[in-house]
Amino acid sequence: RRLARLERLDFRGQSRDHQGCLGQGKSPDGAAEIQQVLQFRDFNLFAHINICLRRTNVLNGLATDPKAECKAYEKRLKAEGGLDLQVLGIGGNGHIAFNEPGSGPKSRTRVVRLDEKTRKDNSRFFNNKIEDVPTHALSMGIGTIFEARKNILLATGKYKGGAIVNSVLEPETSKVPASLLQTHPDATFLIDTDCAKAFLARTDDGKELPKGVTLEVVA
Repeated sequence: RRLARLERLDFRGQSRDHQGCLGQGKSPDGAAEIQQVLQFRDFNLFAHINICLRRTNVLNGLATDPKAECKAYEKRLKAEGGLDLQVLGIGGNGHIAFNEPGSGPKSRTRVVRLDEKTRKDNSRFFNNKIEDVPTHALSMGIGTIFEARKNILLATGKYKGGAIVNSVLEPETSKVPASLLQTHPDATFLIDTDCAKAFLARTDDGKELPKGVTLEVVA
């Protein structure tokens, strides 16, 4: 947001695609809660840039036919010419989008079952009631993510330090989905100082980053 204001970046000709969306929750207000999550994310980005909302694509976690929604999403991506820049988060278990441990490197946008750890982490959006957090979600696949020309992964807080270590210094494995980015030709991991401290506390053997991967600390 700050960069967009200072540099007066122009997003009018850009498209924005959301990588994942929670499915229907068990609580009667599940739909409202899910929309609240999306509104939070959109408020923290769209309210500060001049992107055309008609050019934003968000997976509909409340779709009556989730599989058809996923297929349509993939078609929209191709129609837009693919992804130039992908911005990802990372879960404590190393998931990216909602690709949980075990997700295949060639997976496409699909319905996924959420790991219990992910459901617990997301319970803050559901009044800290894990029983109300959806058990499934719609998620862009690893294969879809890999087609982006550049991937940027953001990690904040000491809680994510271990996941970053496993993602960039340990051998790539589907058990840590973010580690699969090691073979992407242009992947950057941006971590804050708290995450960096936790990262450094677990690294003292001088391991080098994989070719194509950049790790940067931002304040």
